Amino acid sequence: MIADVFGYYSADASGSTFTAAGPARLLDSRAGVGRPGTTAVAARSEVSLQVAGRGGVPQSGVRAVVLNVTATDTKDAGHLTVWPSGSARPDSSSLNWTAGQTVPNHVVVPVGADGTVKLFNASWGTAHLIADVFGYYSDDRAGATFHAAAPRRVLDTRTTGAVPARGNTVLDLSGSGEAGRAKAVVLNVTVTDPKSDGHLTVWPSGTTRPDSSNLNWTTRCRWAPTARWRSPTSAGAPPTSSSTSSATSADRPPAPRPVPTGRGAGAGKSVAGNAS
Repeated sequence: MIADVFGYYSADASGSTFTAAGPARLLDSRAGVGRPGTTAVAARSEVSLQVAGRGGVPQSGVRAVVLNVTATDTKDAGHLTVWPSGSARPDSSSLNWTAGQTVPNHVVVPVGADGTVKLFNASWGTAHLIADVFGYYSDDRAGATFHAAAPRRVLDTRTTGAVPARGNTVLDLSGSGEAGRAKAVVLNVTVTDPKSDGHLTVWPSGTTRPDSSNLNWTTRCRWAPTARWRSPTSAGAPPTSSSTSSATSADRPPAPRPVPTGRGAGAGKSVAGNAS
């Protein structure tokens, strides 16, 4: 086991607060977004990504950004490191993959003084990289603060019926006390007993479904990325999840192909917004 610390929550009033932004695509090496050209990111090379002033992120005053990063069309096993510009590259991995996998993960990364973050393809093969912004941390006192809550199950489709292919499920939190009135909620989401390769997208109701994938799976895999979703500007209505199987598009990366480990199940920690 390996653990890297990236920050902490406390009662210190001088800490940063979270503000929603996007979802907005800041990087897609397949389409020349955020980086010149459409060639894959070379092995053992880095991308400098401008985040300040893009996708709803302010030009200045930003301490850190919340990104959903994805590696796809991976030609060899490897990992991705995301870190602030102006500092030495850490040894930590933000996501890991084997050859042929598509892997997403949500990361919180400080922003360098020049408004950029860096992504390093720590693989001996090429890979395409995608990054979507979901929010940022700053000293704005109007931003949202974090409140811990005891784990409690709020959705289990094994008792209500499986989500159909390319179908949506609405998670109603209106009767969940403080969680129903919050600007965002932290969820651990799990996909189990999948019948086809696919991915899961979770987003606030009342907004357009983003193209990012927060959880990818195959019919026989065990996969658990960490994810964080944007908060909308108001509270009250539930977040929405979309199960996409057996089909992909140019804007939505294909499902991964991890090494089979048994009956499929995937889980990820998530922050999903409530919308009006």
